[in-house]
Amino acid sequence: MMRMVALTVLVGVLLCSCGQAIGQADTPEALYEAMRKAMINKDWNAMIDCVQPSIIQQGEKQAEIQKKELAKNEVALKQTADFFGVKPEEFMKMTYREIVIAQMKKSTTDKDIQEAKDSKILGKEIDGNTCRFKVQTGERIDFFKVVKEGNRWYWAGPGGN
Repeated sequence: MMRMVALTVLVGVLLCSCGQAIGQADTPEALYEAMRKAMINKDWNAMIDCVQPSIIQQGEKQAEIQKKELAKNEVALKQTADFFGVKPEEFMKMTYREIVIAQMKKSTTDKDIQEAKDSKILGKEIDGNTCRFKVQTGERIDFFKVVKEGNRWYWAGPGGN
C-alpha cells in the first residue's frame, strides 16, 4: 500500500498544475496558458498531453512495477482499487494515463481550480530549449520547468527557486 501511496503522491506532484489545451504549445507561454485552461476545464487528458513524453514513459514503467508488487498483496491491491473506485482486476488493467486521470479527478479541489484561474507568470528564464517559470499560484510562488522537443514545449517538472 505504501508504494501505491508513493505513486499517488508522485502523480499528484507531477501533474498538479499541468495541462494541455487543443493545439500546439509552440511557445513556453502558450504551454502555460494551455496548462491553465486544462486545469480550469478539468480536461485531464489535455493535462497529461502537456507532460514531457519521457516523463510519461518513466511513469508507465514505474506503474507496471508497482502493479506487480501490488499483485503480491491482495489486501493492498483491494485498498488501492477501492481508492480508485474499481475492482482489483480492473485496476491491474489500468494504464498509467488512466491512473493519473483517476487521481486528478479524485484530488483536484475547487481551490485548485480557482488558483489556476488566478495564476499568473511572474518571470521566466529561457536557455535554449529549456524555460523556467516563476508563477504566482494562490498564496504560493511556484517554479516549474518546460522543455522544447521538436516544435513543441512540454512540462518537465518542478523548476527549483
